[in-house]
Amino acid sequence: AEVDVTGTSGKIYSIEITNSAGTHTSYAKFRLTSGTVTVGTTEPDMMLVCGPSTSETYLFPNGLPFTQLTFWTTRDDATSDTTAPNGTIINILCT
Repeated sequence: AEVDVTGTSGKIYSIEITNSAGTHTSYAKFRLTSGTVTVGTTEPDMMLVCGPSTSETYLFPNGLPFTQLTFWTTRDDATSDTTAPNGTIINILCT
């Protein structure tokens, strides 16, 4: 997990996910509140999906507030999954 990536609270305005893996869907999981994150145990506050060999852009025009921004990616949508997908890039626009 990429923990507390901004070091402060803020708002997310867009998230772009690029998944270069040709055979696996990538599930980007986000924790928007403070606290410890354990991949495979922590329930995400939000999950965004990106299919194999595609890119997805998610927009939040009014800003999605967070107190601590932490994220991780897995190959399955289950909270218990710990299998990291190959080739996932996440770009986040936030203030």
